[in-house]
Amino acid sequence: MNKMLKKVVLLMATITIMLSINAICFAGTGKPAKITEIKQIDDSTSQVELSFNKLGADYVSIEIDYGAGNGFEECVDKTSSTERYISGLYAGKTYKVRLRGVNYIGSGNYSYGDYSDVFEVVTAPDKVQDLTQVDATETTAKLQWKASAGATEYKITSDYSGNIVVGRSTTNSFVVTKLDNDFTPGDYYVTAVKKSASGYVAESYKEGYYRTKVVPDAPDNLTISSSLWVDWSDPKNTEGYEVELYKTTSSKVYKKIDQSSSYLSLSSNGIINSKQFYKIRVRGYVTVNGAKKYSKWTGDLYFADELKMSIPTPKSAYSIKVKWTKMKGAKKYEVYASTSRNSGYKKVATVKAKKSSYVIKKIKKKKINIRKNNYYIYVVAVGKFGGKKIKSKSGVWQVYSFL
Repeated sequence: MNKMLKKVVLLMATITIMLSINAICFAGTGKPAKITEIKQIDDSTSQVELSFNKLGADYVSIEIDYGAGNGFEECVDKTSSTERYISGLYAGKTYKVRLRGVNYIGSGNYSYGDYSDVFEVVTAPDKVQDLTQVDATETTAKLQWKASAGATEYKITSDYSGNIVVGRSTTNSFVVTKLDNDFTPGDYYVTAVKKSASGYVAESYKEGYYRTKVVPDAPDNLTISSSLWVDWSDPKNTEGYEVELYKTTSSKVYKKIDQSSSYLSLSSNGIINSKQFYKIRVRGYVTVNGAKKYSKWTGDLYFADELKMSIPTPKSAYSIKVKWTKMKGAKKYEVYASTSRNSGYKKVATVKAKKSSYVIKKIKKKKINIRKNNYYIYVVAVGKFGGKKIKSKSGVWQVYSFL
């Protein structure tokens, strides 16, 4: 019995050792478990990277549906890694992949597990092209670009790193808001985005627009000097000005002037004459995508040049006859005189609009005497425009004393 027992014990020990050796040599040779925890972890315009849990499988096989109607095709035969790139793809595309575990069972044979659930991956869209500004207001700037194929949305940022997101758009345009005239023409960047069903976001390279503009504030402080030099304020970011000149007898624009400076001389080039009251107004602009975007107008400024005036040679030492050319739009004329060129002018007469001459005999209560004094005289036309009394510029004539 003892010999028989020893043989049985020896046989059982041999079987145990053989089973242990077999388990060591053929570990994982059973059917692999279903691959799980599939994630997309990277992208470019031509490849994607996956991570996954092998669950003890020796290898993982990956198949992809390219969307060409051929169904799933093997793209990775066997990988022992838990991360893998899939290359040879196209920008802005959605692909479907499925994975399965693979175990080596010896003699060149493999055991395949069940396919994983189908998983969606996306490639990055191409970089946005032709980014430009197409419109502007005082507080907004509209950007537009050529759509990137496959993009599901666009991210707009005000910094290159992409951390300051000012908005998102599902179309190929976006309006930046909450700007003002203190805004310095700045940088905005647009990134094409493609999002997968799992929530993974693939982003293109950024495209920047560096000349963003807003419509400037309206100019103000519109003034005109005695020499017909017109000035106005120069609001920030203004690229140029449009000046409109009207005759007060017509609603049509008489002259339109485009210039970059914030001043204008009306005494040159025959722009105006002495027979007419005028109205002038100014607005600024910036040029956006080849079109001018205008500010609001200044208020209207009314004015008139000097009257054409003449003084015939006096026939008497005690009177001076003044003549002038009538001015369109005048309601009346005012005649002023003094014995000093630079001061002391007194209004000696108000003359109705239908008249064009006046004989001066007194300055206030003091009679004219050309033999004793020089006299300085000017006449202004007076009109009423915009609820205000407007006077023409004044040019002084001198009448010399004689014995």
